[in-house]
Amino acid sequence: MHNFLAIINFYHCFIAEAAQKQALLYDSVKTNKKNDKTPIQCKLDAIAAFDICKNKGANAALLACPKDDAPFSLLTDASDIAIGVFLNQHADDGLQPLALFSHKSTPTEKNYGIYD
Repeated sequence: MHNFLAIINFYHCFIAEAAQKQALLYDSVKTNKKNDKTPIQCKLDAIAAFDICKNKGANAALLACPKDDAPFSLLTDASDIAIGVFLNQHADDGLQPLALFSHKSTPTEKNYGIYD
């Protein structure tokens, strides 16, 4: 599981909402050491998160190059688990992703107010 998370984390900038999707997987291996061969006890929601991450990794976003003459848009998303940001550019065929960012909230960040 650690190797899978390392690979997915490498591609996190191409996967929308990567931190939120990976949060359950990181929580399931939190007590295991990196080279521990003990089987991991996963809940059904962690197994579903694994499948989502696997599919999202296989279908990672193809990022476009920015164009000076097209307008940009910044989409943000926040939850109790993670935050996400999408920088897009308007094109003839819809929004094209330029950059993606996601971050799993730390226990301290989960206590922040909505305006912090």
